[in-house]
Amino acid sequence: MAKKSGSGNSDRTDPKRNKSLAIRLVLKKMPSAKASEVAEAVKKEFGHEVHQNMVYMVKTKSKHGL
Repeated sequence: MAKKSGSGNSDRTDPKRNKSLAIRLVLKKMPSAKASEVAEAVKKEFGHEVHQNMVYMVKTKSKHGL
């Protein structure tokens, strides 16, 4: 059965459900922070357990405009 379009995408805009979005929001607040500091801030503010590699990946993708 095909997925229904429309209301199912609401979790993409919620940083408590989207780790990458939470990382981007923290990076916007703390642009010169180290990856370990960003990971701690994401855990403290949004409750996500993220690795430093994911922080580096999100940083790299944002620089390339993807």
